[in-house]
Amino acid sequence: MPINVISTAQQEIDIASWKELRQITWYLMYSVSLQSMLEDMRIWTRRAIRKSNMLEPDRDPKSVEIARTGSRPNNGCSSLSDRAVKVAQEVTLLPTCLLDFPSIMPAKSRIRKDRSNIQQTKRRRMVTLFSKGVEYSDLCDADVFMAVYVNGKYHILITDSKGRWLSAEQLEKHYPPPIRKNPEDYRAPQREGNNNLRKSIEATEKG
Repeated sequence: MPINVISTAQQEIDIASWKELRQITWYLMYSVSLQSMLEDMRIWTRRAIRKSNMLEPDRDPKSVEIARTGSRPNNGCSSLSDRAVKVAQEVTLLPTCLLDFPSIMPAKSRIRKDRSNIQQTKRRRMVTLFSKGVEYSDLCDADVFMAVYVNGKYHILITDSKGRWLSAEQLEKHYPPPIRKNPEDYRAPQREGNNNLRKSIEATEKG
């Protein structure tokens, strides 16, 4: 067989196989598109049925009551004490091996505070050693004292004769030297009205 005849026959075979392959690909594409169309049709029909309320899904009774009333059901408990009684009844129904543990009580619901109250509580919780310091000088010895308020008590820090504060070792060794224990000793005396006036008058009369 001449060479040109072989080449033409090979071309015919290639063309035939290409046509078959193209037909197969078209069939596959058509079947896939048909399946996707059927799936889309199923989804659309489900949506249409749900919109027409012909097929209503089963809903949770809690969600139905929340949608109807706008609040969560309390299961027949009107207050916190009723809930505690109900929890106590449920606890009594437990086995005896579990009744030895402490009784289960509901946690009290916390009311959210204002922003200012939250900031105040944060400031109170800040761990600070020296919350109040007062510096003053003694005219006689010219030493500097500092009254420090620590854990509900006043303590005095004293400088040395050269006017310097105590070193860390001295503070660890001698701190705190309490002079007056109660904060009331450092507070100004309250006015008592006419009593102070009478005392001053009596003092002048005696003098």
